[in-house]
Amino acid sequence: MTTAINRRAPVLELLNWAADFLTRQGVDSARHEAEVLLSTLLECARIGLYLERERTASPAEAELFREQIIRRAEGMPLQYLTKEAYFFGLKFYIDEGVFIPRPETEVLAEYCIDVLRTRSWNSLRVLELCVGSGALSITLTKHAPACTIVATDCDDRALLLAGKNALLHGVAERITLLRGDLFGALTGDFADARFDLIVANPPYIAGNELEGLPPDVRREPRTALDGGKDGLKFYRDILRECGKFLHDQGTIAFECGDTQHTAICEMIGSSGIFESPSVFPDLNGIYRFVSARRKNG
Repeated sequence: MTTAINRRAPVLELLNWAADFLTRQGVDSARHEAEVLLSTLLECARIGLYLERERTASPAEAELFREQIIRRAEGMPLQYLTKEAYFFGLKFYIDEGVFIPRPETEVLAEYCIDVLRTRSWNSLRVLELCVGSGALSITLTKHAPACTIVATDCDDRALLLAGKNALLHGVAERITLLRGDLFGALTGDFADARFDLIVANPPYIAGNELEGLPPDVRREPRTALDGGKDGLKFYRDILRECGKFLHDQGTIAFECGDTQHTAICEMIGSSGIFESPSVFPDLNGIYRFVSARRKNG
C-alpha cells in the first residue's frame, strides 16, 4: 500500500487513509489512533475531525501526519508521537527514552491513596523508587494533600520529565527528585530519611523475554523494562535495603509481573520485618500488586 497522500486533502480523507494504512499494518484500534494523532496535530477534539470534515490541513501538517502514521506502523508508541499520556485522569508530558505510564498502575495509585488517607498523621512522607515520568508521585500529591514525596530514578531524562510534569500540575514544591539507583539516591540530608510509604513499579521483565515483547514496547527504554535474569532483581534489592528507610507500621507497595507475586511474597516473608503481605489484582483480574506493612520494632 502506498504511503503517498494528497497534501491538500480534506481532513476526513487524511483520516480514512491513515486508518486504512494502520489497519493493513496490523495496528490495533487503528482508527482511534489515527484520530488521536490527527486531532493532536491539528489541536482540536477528535469529534472536530468529523464536525469540520471539509477542513483542509496545510501541506506541512499533512506531511507531518503522514510521517507520524508511518512511524506508528513501524512500532513507535502512540504516546511518543503525541508527546502526552494520561494517567488517573491527568495529562502528562511524555517523550522517547522514558517509560510510558500504564492504565494498570492506576490500581496501585488508588491503593496508595487509600493507605495515605487512612493515616491520621498531619504529615506523611512517601518514597517512590523508579519514578519515570512522575505520573504516580504526582497523582498521589493531587489526591493525598498531607503527603510529600521523595522520588528517585537513575535516568536523567526521566527526572527532567518528572520535574516538568510536577510543574505542570502545580506540585513541584511537594516532590523532591533525586538521581541514583534505588536507595542509593538517598544521600546527604536524605541519608537517614524514613518514610510512611515506599512504592515502586520497577523493571520486571526477565532478560530472556525482552526480545519477545511487542514492537512498541521494545521502543521503550530497556533500563525501564529489564528486571534481570528472572525479572526479580529490583525486588530483591529493594527488600534488602528498605528496612533502613521505612517507619514502623509503614507500608511497602509494588507492581509486578503477572506471575511474580508469589516469589515477592516469599521475599517479604523471608525479610522478617513485615506482617503478612497482601496481593491484589488489576482490572483484568491479574494479580499484579503486592503490599505489606512493617512490624513494630
